[in-house]
Amino acid sequence: MSQLAHSSRPETDRRRFMAAIAFNFLIYGSDAHGKNYSLLFEPGTPWQVRLAPLYDVASYLPYTGDRPQDVRMPM
Repeated sequence: MSQLAHSSRPETDRRRFMAAIAFNFLIYGSDAHGKNYSLLFEPGTPWQVRLAPLYDVASYLPYTGDRPQDVRMPM
């Protein structure tokens, strides 16, 4: 999360990042690895970044039956 200190909107991007992690936890996003979060460089600035939109978000819930049992979460 220290990379978000270079964001042009650090508080907004930190909130979005934490909300994305919480969302993936709630939906049993079993493929929510750190590699699924990216930064975009702001045009015209050498080191300003923004948190990229979420991608590759998928829930494990359709495959669990009635209740998730012993699902290992990556984050």
